[in-house]
Amino acid sequence: MSDAGSHCEGEVEMHWLELRVRMGALAELFAELRLAVTVADACAALGVSDRGELSRELARRRLPPFRLLKNWFQVVEMARRAEHGTSLCNFALSRGEYPAAYYRLVSSTTGHSWTEVESRGLAWLERLALQAWARHMRLPSAVELL
Repeated sequence: MSDAGSHCEGEVEMHWLELRVRMGALAELFAELRLAVTVADACAALGVSDRGELSRELARRRLPPFRLLKNWFQVVEMARRAEHGTSLCNFALSRGEYPAAYYRLVSSTTGHSWTEVESRGLAWLERLALQAWARHMRLPSAVELL
């Protein structure tokens, strides 16, 4: 791989690590890969009382809305585990869940099949997630702050 390619992947990883820091306790909650993580779970993890406070806290941290954040983060976490040898099907079955639910989450979130996501790799998927979240993660302009 060329230096430019490795540099690009390093940038993606650095951004992904920054994102995990911004997420705080939500990163650990979402990494459990429970598909039924609720707004109430997220509120409890961040110490806020309701959906409105959660939305404001996510915006303050320059993060996307709850569902967008959760779905993409979980899909990336699934791909991370797959790169370490855990098949998505076996993971779901080990949790007593239907694998189809995990495959549907991947497809509905990314617009790509699990086979394509897995073949393109984690760095590609992280870039795709960051692109989907880009408008939520930028710093507000001076006009938006007024």
